[in-house]
Amino acid sequence: MNYVQLNKKVYNLYYILFFILYLLFSSCKHNKLAQISKLDSHVQILKNFKLISTNKGNLRIVVESTLASCHTSDIIHLEHPVVLFYIDGKYIASLTSSQMALNTKTYDFQSYGQCTLKLVDKTTLTTKQLIYNASKGLIYSYNNIIISAPNNIVIYGTSIQTDIQMKNITIQGYKLLIV
Repeated sequence: MNYVQLNKKVYNLYYILFFILYLLFSSCKHNKLAQISKLDSHVQILKNFKLISTNKGNLRIVVESTLASCHTSDIIHLEHPVVLFYIDGKYIASLTSSQMALNTKTYDFQSYGQCTLKLVDKTTLTTKQLIYNASKGLIYSYNNIIISAPNNIVIYGTSIQTDIQMKNITIQGYKLLIV
């Protein structure tokens, strides 16, 4: 075997190896794209979303949003949601925010962005993130909060835990301002 024939065999081996590697990598890339498109197909977009929760025939919570997306069977992501809270069927408060992640099985949620809770008596709680535990009926925030009461009292704090009616409130790092 001369040098030229050996060189051709080496080049042929390189071409075969290159072709095998090309097939291997192109099939992996194709599988990843197929997996990504498979994941995207499971996202559902809902317009004019509305969820109503009752307890013994009485309204408990109503959640409305113009746009919702479902990524899992339990969690729905809402854009600009409005939540209405009721106790024994009587309206007590509303919550607006920029975004929300809502658990449809437990009705727990986390609101993000400008969160504003307005009570019937005109008391307002404002914060950047609000967490609602439906089974306990409690609201939490671990961000700065502002509570404005109708009697010109403003409370600033670094976190809060309270019931929906704001009767049992725990505020960390608070300052009281009477206007």
